[in-house]
Formats: sequence, structure tokens, C-alpha cells
Amino acid sequence: MENSPTDQQKHPSNLTEFRPDFKLYDIELCRDKMESLCDAAVGTSMRVSKQFHGLPVPAQKNKNMRHVHDDEFPNVSWLYGYYNFFGCNARNSDVYDLYCQMRSAIRDYIGQNCRAWMQCWVNTHRNDDLMAKHHHTYPIHGYLSLYPQNTSTVFYDGYKGGELYRITNECGKMYIGIGSRPHEVVATGDPPNPKAPRITLGFNVLRNNDIEDFQCDTFSFIPV
Repeated sequence: MENSPTDQQKHPSNLTEFRPDFKLYDIELCRDKMESLCDAAVGTSMRVSKQFHGLPVPAQKNKNMRHVHDDEFPNVSWLYGYYNFFGCNARNSDVYDLYCQMRSAIRDYIGQNCRAWMQCWVNTHRNDDLMAKHHHTYPIHGYLSLYPQNTSTVFYDGYKGGELYRITNECGKMYIGIGSRPHEVVATGDPPNPKAPRITLGFNVLRNNDIEDFQCDTFSFIPV
């Protein structure tokens, strides 16, 4: 009888922590190509923000809200249904390599034997604009820190429950977990570069057997 595979054999080498409800991965490329990937993220925010100036913001409860482009600090987090970061960066070899590494981690989390799609958006926030407590309607949510600026992400047991765990955000650290779990971003110290934005990539994942439960009425999902 063959030996059972070890955890190291079952999971990619960039898996750093796994629990029943989430996994953490180390995407080393983010440190090796940090300047290039941050430039691609900020450039995507600028182009998407200009393109979609004046369009409705579908993620907001106020149906009359429109996106307003900020030429100094563009941010397109709430436009995640209109674009995909990877689709916006065709022919960028560093972004392509990043997609391959992120896909490997996502497949480790969801398994290989299902069809799946991912939407991926850019967060380029001012350092005083920390994400308030929120959740995602999709079953699987994750994020990748590119330039986290001394922050942590805190996850809660519902909106009225206490803290479950917190993730110290570091360049290259990628979290994947339950989409419905409320979370927020908190500062853990002064930002090392106050004039630069806090940069992360957020993503949601849908598997084939999830689609009947979700209205996939966005333009941003790509196969993964």
C-alpha cells in the first residue's frame, strides 16, 4: 500500500497556513516584481476610473450613485462588476505570471475537478480610507496584498459577533476564505509612505455548482 501524501505534497509550496475556514498563501512574485505590479494596479485604477466616470455604482444601496473620477487618487473598488484586473493588463508578462500563481492557489483551495470563474478588482485607497466592516455575497472571497501600508484585516463572527481572527497584511500574502464573513481593514501603525495608496487585489470565486444560487450579472468573471 502506497504511503499517503504529506501536506507538503498535497498543497503547493506557497501555502503557509490552512484552517477549516481559510488558507493563506505566499505569492513571492509580489516582492520580486512589486514595483511593476503596483504600477499595473495603479494604472488600471486610473484607466478604469476615467472610462467609467459617471456610470452607476452597482455595489451601493443608493441606485442613483455615480462613479466620480479622482485624477489624484483614483479608486475603482466599487466598480468591480465592470472590469477584471487581469483582462485590463493583456501583454503584461508580470501580471500574467501573477495570474498563474494566484490561479494555482485558488485551485488548491477549491480543488481541480470543477469549473470555476474569478472576478478580480483593484483597491487603491488613501491611507485614511480604511475599508469598513462588510461582507461579500459570493461564496468564496480572497485578497492579495501588494502595498498594504501597515494594516491588518479583521474577520468577525457575524456583524454583531466578536473577532474570529485577524490577518497581518504583508506584500505577497494572499487570503482565501468564506465570502459571507464580515471583515474590515484596520491600521497597525503609521504608513511607511503616506503619499502612496494602499494597494491590494480583491477577488471572488464562483464554482459551477454555485452559479444557480447567484445572479452572475456582472462583466468581470473570467475562467480560473
